[in-house]
Amino acid sequence: MVLLPPGIDPSKIPLLPPPAGKTSNFEDPPSLASIAEAVGGLLIAVETLLLTLRTLANLKTFRKLRTEDYWTIFAAVLTYGYFALLMRFRPIARHQWDIPLTESTPSLYKTVFAQQIMLGSTIFFSKSSLLLLYYRIFSIDKMFRYKLYAAFAFIAITTLPSIPMYLAICLPDRDGSWEAASVKCSKTNVYSYVQGPANIIFDLFALYLPASVIINLHMPLRRKIGVLAIFMTGTL
Repeated sequence: MVLLPPGIDPSKIPLLPPPAGKTSNFEDPPSLASIAEAVGGLLIAVETLLLTLRTLANLKTFRKLRTEDYWTIFAAVLTYGYFALLMRFRPIARHQWDIPLTESTPSLYKTVFAQQIMLGSTIFFSKSSLLLLYYRIFSIDKMFRYKLYAAFAFIAITTLPSIPMYLAICLPDRDGSWEAASVKCSKTNVYSYVQGPANIIFDLFALYLPASVIINLHMPLRRKIGVLAIFMTGTL
């Protein structure tokens, strides 16, 4: 925690000064924690339901799980862990001028660090599991396989390097504090300008991939539209 002059109560000092026209509220500040928990919990429940149905269907049909199934299950486990870490931020899910310095603890910085480390691998396994499914369905097309390889390389390059980056920059020095390390770690914020657009590009490309094959299939137009609609549910 920041060192303060004697007699200053850190529970009355905000992490950041409030903007003009605002005052710090440490009693009942507006918070998005409940909304984040409700939306996150709903998505986790839907993910779990769909994953369970998919796993049971594959076990019934093929009598075993395949590579993409294990990949997807591992991605789900990472998602659960990442969501659990996010829930630990409930006390600070508000404006920084409504957060007292007493919330700035080593435990908080460690949670932020763990969340940063998990983010890249969670995104990588979640998105690449879809590519493995596409490979299982459409790999007979040589050009499609090349597109998959490119997409796999793209998502790996834009997510996995974040892990060694955070390990190298965000861990405290041997004699340093987590608070000092967090200041140094703020330099990695620029990475979000890479990862954010990269995720959007990948998602759009992932929607294009099956469409590029389906539109060339020899089948009635109505059936093509139906098959495309199934894959386009990814836009949700």
